[in-house]
Amino acid sequence: MKLAYSLLMMVAAALIVFPVAKADELTILSVWQSESAPEGLENMVVVRDQANEYAGDHLVFFGKKSGALKVRHFHLPMLNLYLNTNSRFEAFDEYQFIQGVVLRAQKYMKLKFFKENDVVEYEADYCRNSTKELGEYAERALDVLKLRISELEHLQAYSTMSQFKRALFRLKDKMGMVLQDDTNYGLPIHALQSEQEWSYWMPFEKYRKTYINDNGSDILSQDFRQASVWTNERDIPRKGKGVYSFYREGSRTFTRQIYKEGASRFVNYEVVNVRFIKCKEQYEKVQEWIWVLTDGSVFSYAPAIDCD
Repeated sequence: MKLAYSLLMMVAAALIVFPVAKADELTILSVWQSESAPEGLENMVVVRDQANEYAGDHLVFFGKKSGALKVRHFHLPMLNLYLNTNSRFEAFDEYQFIQGVVLRAQKYMKLKFFKENDVVEYEADYCRNSTKELGEYAERALDVLKLRISELEHLQAYSTMSQFKRALFRLKDKMGMVLQDDTNYGLPIHALQSEQEWSYWMPFEKYRKTYINDNGSDILSQDFRQASVWTNERDIPRKGKGVYSFYREGSRTFTRQIYKEGASRFVNYEVVNVRFIKCKEQYEKVQEWIWVLTDGSVFSYAPAIDCD
């Protein structure tokens, strides 16, 4: 009781400084519990962002670790989590990746937690639990998550890799699957863009210690370059056909200062793949941006355009 009271007091005090109106739209869809999960991951809640219906669902794990409440936010690459029998899903946070399979619709699922090199660190079975006690516990965990999101949105600069990564995840959530307004999200928006695609790779040693070579013999070129050769950015036509790729150290893509400054500290390379798509009677230039971070993790962002 003392822990719960202290936690609620901490959240209440912080709300005076950090309003959580945006994060407040996160709502619980279902709560799950495991007897085989490690400390801090014993409980899971499926959360939906009601403020932006196209932001999709998320997984929030919570539990006590070393006597304190531990809360971890995992992002789903797809829009919603479908809990039908035999349905499979993936999710990721800053430094861990999970794969799940639903063994019994809405009632029972199995999760595998991965680290680098696709090695399973541990497995756990989760069963749906609708008790009032666990529901209240989930609400407290969600309060912590809301506070964390609000604090992130009020930062003036990202001083750690963790903050910068969480900012990119949050940017992905804000943009959602479908653009609904003319907001300056901080990334280039194509004139015909209706959706966007995001990907994330956990930290890999091979990406952390690799330099890009102009001849393309390195692992980054092999994994992320779409064109057959590297092209100088100045030599890519404004209108044309085909696929081109170029790279640069750091990043010059972000359009908001806080992201620019974060990228200057935490982005090793920016790979840009350019392709021309025939749209009605003309070809449209569409770009994909890939950021290789200093810890060996990788983000990618690409607009999806509507030619109708």
